[in-house]
Amino acid sequence: MNAFARYFSNLGRAFCGQATPPPANGDIAAASLRARTAELELDLRERDKLIQQMKREYAELLGNCERAATDSGNLRIEGILCNLCGPLASLAVLATGIRDGRDVSVADFAGLVDELEQKLGASGLLSLGRPGDLAPLNLAEHQFLGSRAVPTGSVVQIRLPGYRLDGKVLLKAMVTVKEG
Repeated sequence: MNAFARYFSNLGRAFCGQATPPPANGDIAAASLRARTAELELDLRERDKLIQQMKREYAELLGNCERAATDSGNLRIEGILCNLCGPLASLAVLATGIRDGRDVSVADFAGLVDELEQKLGASGLLSLGRPGDLAPLNLAEHQFLGSRAVPTGSVVQIRLPGYRLDGKVLLKAMVTVKEG
């Protein structure tokens, strides 16, 4: 007799007031397995809910981290620009003086350039040499101005400085073969 038929047979006996026979050992084992399966399914649903909640929390945390990094980068840029405002204002005064035909001291201009380089250097922007400096050719930092091939490591002269920010080369220094 299958389980369906056994169920209705026991149901009929219960309506008639007759005692139902105790379940067979196989029925007890099957009922135990069904109960364990239901318990595991419930546990699985709870874990799925917990995983979904953790995924939402992780996505929110990741978004917060990205916003914080953006805010931090914006604050860094704002700090750099704030440091440059003074020298830029002074350069504007010098430029206006030149345009108006007044004599402008070259020393004042050079001093402002030095101040700008110092403030940018404090912010992490470093110069890759100064015009006239000699250095071994480094293709990661130097761009050769010329048509002939120059082997890496050859001594070159910097014509136009390059710049590096936090270890990343932003502008390669323009170089030529050493004179003399």
